[in-house]
Amino acid sequence: MKTHTLPISAMGFALFLCACDKEAELALRPSVATFSLQTVSYSEKDGSQDIAIELSKPAKEAGTLSVVLESDVLDGFAISPTPHDGIITLQVEQGSLGAFIKVAPIDNDKLDGTKVLSFALSNATKGLQVGAANRLESTWIDDESPSIVSFALERGSVIESSSTSTVVTLQLSHAALADGSIEIDFSGSQGSYAVDFTTIPEAVNNKIVVPVQAGSAVVSFTIDPLNDALYNAERKINFKINSVSSVLELGARSSYEFTISDDELGGRAKAYVTNAGNGWSSKRQIYYALDGSVERVAWESKTPGQTGGEYRYVYDQSGAIEKVIVNAVTYIKYIRENGRIIKAEEYDNEELDRYTLYGYDQAGNIGEVAIHDRQSDGSFAFSLDFVYLYYTDGNLYKKLVYNPAGGGEPVLITTDTYEHYVDGVNPFPIEIIHGKPIQNKLPSSYRHETEDKVLNYSFTYQFLEGGRPSSRTASGSGTMETTSYEYY
Repeated sequence: MKTHTLPISAMGFALFLCACDKEAELALRPSVATFSLQTVSYSEKDGSQDIAIELSKPAKEAGTLSVVLESDVLDGFAISPTPHDGIITLQVEQGSLGAFIKVAPIDNDKLDGTKVLSFALSNATKGLQVGAANRLESTWIDDESPSIVSFALERGSVIESSSTSTVVTLQLSHAALADGSIEIDFSGSQGSYAVDFTTIPEAVNNKIVVPVQAGSAVVSFTIDPLNDALYNAERKINFKINSVSSVLELGARSSYEFTISDDELGGRAKAYVTNAGNGWSSKRQIYYALDGSVERVAWESKTPGQTGGEYRYVYDQSGAIEKVIVNAVTYIKYIRENGRIIKAEEYDNEELDRYTLYGYDQAGNIGEVAIHDRQSDGSFAFSLDFVYLYYTDGNLYKKLVYNPAGGGEPVLITTDTYEHYVDGVNPFPIEIIHGKPIQNKLPSSYRHETEDKVLNYSFTYQFLEGGRPSSRTASGSGTMETTSYEYY
């Protein structure tokens, strides 16, 4: 077998020829154009940016690249070279390693949201070639932000007779970038529109639309109460921001409570709370009808177990008390003679369970209350007799409770004595019959006597301007209790 060995110089020449062939081949290949990045993100305020297209090698000759531009917000940008019919034509100079598209966002001080420009390399002239990385998406973030809207205050109030409009202010975190509006809803409130109050702007279907002008940092609407002659207590109107336009954003304080106080009820007794310690307490609250009469009284007692209920009052056509509804099955009916109530009948499940007879002294005060209870055989027995004595000004002096003793000599059970009255309106006086107080002033001392003991108590008061008590402290016989009063 023969072998041929080339001289070393011949081998080098062969390798040289091979390398030259590869370089020639590479020189003949086109420059490949690609985007250096596939996604980019800028802020509107960042200014002009270069979208770079890279060439895999210097361009052998001058040419052009065609880039398709896709966006529906082109009017928000200045682009160079200028696109025509959605096509950007880039000039590529001989020997260059790339080209650039200049994109300058227009900082327009408008809240117009995030914008997207998409670029796609589509065509290349001789010597150039579109590569695989031929798409780029650019995101341009709006540097403006919506104004955050909140009520300036959480609540407000006015008396219904006020002739001054209440201005309700809404604050914006910064000046609104464009015109907008705020829709405020007050559905489900206690007050009725055009009956208890009106607003500017005018409400439609319990909704107010407050306009917001570009550049405004504060907006408002007004509330005007409507005065009437009714005893309709407090009415609370809850205003809530229901929606805002796109240039605005809902803030943390989105509701506003507005209270209209009744001027007819102003100063009338509303409630009291008595605390005696060790979990013992009592509460009572008065609710008035539109004509000013007492409609119902809610009560609660803790001794220390809790009980409660509500008395409802029914009047005849002349406004005189006719019935007291104690609960779902019990009521008291009053019977009159010559304009005076002489009897009360208490029914339980429509069966007469007790009746009370009333006697009057020469001054017209109730002087005696005789209670008759139903017995198991259906008859009625005289069970308790109350005798009331008064000072000449009509305030209660003594209450004496007797056991009739089956028709024999009555037996005195207890005596309650009230003395040392002070001037001041008694907001919750003792009443024998509803609406007939027997203590118009405030006693300073109280004595409770039984057969075997005597308990003495003293009362001290704190007063509001005008003479109405704000609180009472009762002390004596090892106990102390406090009572606070509330008024409309």
